[in-house]
Amino acid sequence: MRRSTVFCMLAGVMLGVEAYPQSLPKPFWISWGLGGMRIEGDQDSAKIGPLGMISFGYHLSPYAAISVHAAGGWSRGSVPDTNWHRTDVGEVGAELRILFRPLSRITPFVGVGGGAVHWRAKDTGGSWMQSGRSWTQRGTELYGCTTAGLEFRLNQRLSLHVGVRYSYVLNDELDVRAGGSEDDQVASAFASLSLRLGRWFADDADDDGVPKALDLDPRRAEDPDGYLDHDGVPEPPPPLPLASSEGEDDTSPVVIHHPVRVAVEGHTIPVRAQVFEDRSLRIVALVYRPIGTDKWNAVRMTPMLGNAYMGRIPGFDVRRPGVEYLVAAVDRALNAPGVSGTPDRPHVVRLISDGTGWKVVGGILGVLSWGGVGYLLMHRE
Repeated sequence: MRRSTVFCMLAGVMLGVEAYPQSLPKPFWISWGLGGMRIEGDQDSAKIGPLGMISFGYHLSPYAAISVHAAGGWSRGSVPDTNWHRTDVGEVGAELRILFRPLSRITPFVGVGGGAVHWRAKDTGGSWMQSGRSWTQRGTELYGCTTAGLEFRLNQRLSLHVGVRYSYVLNDELDVRAGGSEDDQVASAFASLSLRLGRWFADDADDDGVPKALDLDPRRAEDPDGYLDHDGVPEPPPPLPLASSEGEDDTSPVVIHHPVRVAVEGHTIPVRAQVFEDRSLRIVALVYRPIGTDKWNAVRMTPMLGNAYMGRIPGFDVRRPGVEYLVAAVDRALNAPGVSGTPDRPHVVRLISDGTGWKVVGGILGVLSWGGVGYLLMHRE
């Protein structure tokens, strides 16, 4: 398959990503990764070699992050009139990364950066000798790079990054052939696992998503099992009512709901819940209001498959400083309602901007940098 075709396929996958928002990942991260690299120089028969990397990063905003990284690897190749050679590469650099859908389970990203690379090329055997011994060349050069890929959020503390990077080195000797058509480049693909640390909001000391003013136990994190996750206190799992047609209905419904903690200002918020009831339900309602207003609004949640229900908070009510809401289920026997959230302790949704500025910057950087990469790849073909 032609490299330009692979490039176009990657771009198409990145543009088609969609997922369901819940919360922001932690703002700091440390990442370890492995992959493969290849020197795109003037050599023949270039081979892919191993690559290892480590990086540290911090989010300037939900849509933008900066990182520093160190990486090392090697690649083999040959040029006319020489033997096979191996080029070892070690680099340190920094990168600005733009994320297009930071609240999604899967988000595409692009990045641009640069740094310094130290390289050493040596003969791996054969007849080309200098002064009767195998030759070695080395140097330290600057480079610029561009990155693109996908981030898969495993949970709030772990994420997996899969991507490609193309580095343009300001030197034409990594392939042991100076004076070629252009400076050398290093193409690499990687997968890295990131451990995320820190918290976005100062009023949430235990980092469970419940603001301190509503948290009954601010020193101990809520267990995110979907049962009564509005009060900040871990609870044992509830006994779920089993469907029955005998005896008196004296059991309240049980609502299992994983709260939406963060959403985009002005965008509709989907709210999902599972409701368990031993007989039949009268209504499952989503009750919400913009923070700072007195009036609560209620909408009937729509039954989905099985015990699932869906409701939506309309975008015109999703305005700063945020939204608070609860889910309530009432059965036909009018037992005490099953709830997730209460008027005194509702779920609180914090809002972020839609990131238009960062997305425009990311789009421009992506088009310019990867357009240049596409030109270089097709130029070589």
